[in-house]
Amino acid sequence: MTSPPSDVPKAVVHRWPYVPESVPDARRALLAVLDGWGMHDLAHEAGLVLSELLTNAVVHVRGDQERIETRFERRPDGELHLEVDDAGAGMPLMHVPSDEAEGGRGLQLVNTFTAGQWGVIRHRSGKTVWARLSALP
Repeated sequence: MTSPPSDVPKAVVHRWPYVPESVPDARRALLAVLDGWGMHDLAHEAGLVLSELLTNAVVHVRGDQERIETRFERRPDGELHLEVDDAGAGMPLMHVPSDEAEGGRGLQLVNTFTAGQWGVIRHRSGKTVWARLSALP
């Protein structure tokens, strides 16, 4: 991993509409940011984690908020911190789906790719689901 130029922001915030098309758009935005930060080694895992968290917001939230907010932050220790903020009151729950289930494995992937470094923060207008990814040594 290389250090980004000094004029590259350490955090990037985007707002997305509550539509399925926001998921690939956000993923492309994240990959562009990671490219600028020289964090190419996290692109695959970070893209999957963001896609899962944002898909959960798009599918499960019916809020008054017009947009979902994402935040990508490069931490001084080289970790990547991702956040998805939405107006939903429901909490994401990781469960073990049946072998026949077509869905329900997304948070298991998030848990695996983040080594358990993810969580939820409730606030007045909804919640923020966050995840941290570390570059391979």
